[in-house]
This record gives sequence, C-alpha cells and structure tokens, in this order.
Amino acid sequence: MKKLRNNNKAFALVETLIGALFVVAVFMVLFENYYPIVGKYERYENYDDLESKYIVHYLRQMIEADPNKSSIINKIGSTGYYLFGATVQDGDITTTATPNELCTLLSLQGSFNNKQYCQNFIDEAKITKIFLSDYNTTTFKNDVKKHTLVSGSEEISRAFELYVDYMPTFKNSASSKSGYRRLIIEIKHENNDSSKEGTDYYTYANIEVF
Repeated sequence: MKKLRNNNKAFALVETLIGALFVVAVFMVLFENYYPIVGKYERYENYDDLESKYIVHYLRQMIEADPNKSSIINKIGSTGYYLFGATVQDGDITTTATPNELCTLLSLQGSFNNKQYCQNFIDEAKITKIFLSDYNTTTFKNDVKKHTLVSGSEEISRAFELYVDYMPTFKNSASSKSGYRRLIIEIKHENNDSSKEGTDYYTYANIEVF
C-alpha cells in the first residue's frame, strides 16, 4: 500500500511538471508571435500610415499628370536616387521665398499654376523631405545606411534612417515594374501626444511613380 501511495505521488509530480512545461511552451509561443506583431503596428504608426499614404499619393498625382514629368524623373540620373531640396525663388512661385525644387520643375498649364499648387500642398502637408529613387531601392537604402548619400547626407535623421531600413528593396519586382520609380517623403507633425518624446515627430511614406 505504501508503495502504491509513493507511485501516486510520483505520478502527480510528473503530471505537474508536464502541465508546467505546457504552460511555459504556450507563453513562449505567445511571446515570440505577439511582440513582433506589436512592433509591426508600432512601426505602422509612423511608417506608411494612412494619412501619410494619402499625402504621398496626391504628390504622385501632381507628378504623373504634369507635362514636365520626364524632367523630374530624369533627376535620378546614374545615382539611383535624388533629393529635391529647397531652391532659389522661382518666378512662377510667388508666395514662398525658397520653394521646393520639385515644384519649380512642374509646368504652368494655362491659367492653372501647377507650381504654386504643388508648393501650397507641400507647405500645408508639412512635407520636409522628398526623395525619388529607382524602383529597386537597394542603392538608396545602402547609401542611407552608410551615410554616403550623394546629396542631403547631413539632413538624414536617425528616424528617417530607421524608416529606410524598414522599407523593402522591391528588388524582386523591379523587372516587372520597368519605368517605375519610388517617391519617398518625410512629414513633420506638431507633437500633441504626451506619449511621444520631443516637440515634433515625423511620419514617412513611399509609393511607386510611373
């Protein structure tokens, strides 16, 4: 009888250990799968969020609908990317002392000043960076990572660097997207959220341009 009681105790101990191992295994699976999802949604908060996607979409529409589109696309040249910076006063843009270079390349279509509309949109949306890259962003990503950008290296923030690192290279689909480029923007926001550090914060988005 004593031996039977000892066997029951041993069996109960084994059951407890198996149950504990099962619970630990469940928590490990949850941990390994839950936290990457949380991190993914945290990135979505600043990376390719809906508002930023709409902004970059409207900017793309201005480029694709403009007769001078080729002069904008050709800015990429052999480097694989181009930063549209502030430029000297353009005679057709009257309200901004230093308009964005992208807007100065747009055309005047009859009575509609596409240049001024572009600049007003950039000011209103608070777009602070506009890059145009080859569809395959490998060169752009590598140069941002190594801080060897042909232009604008001194303006690259750690936040922008992290976003570019998060971006895909689109290398596998580049051959089927011949003639396409990628438009990459940075948008400045005033900080109204106490959970975010600093006075201002930035969001980012990219989209294909044909």
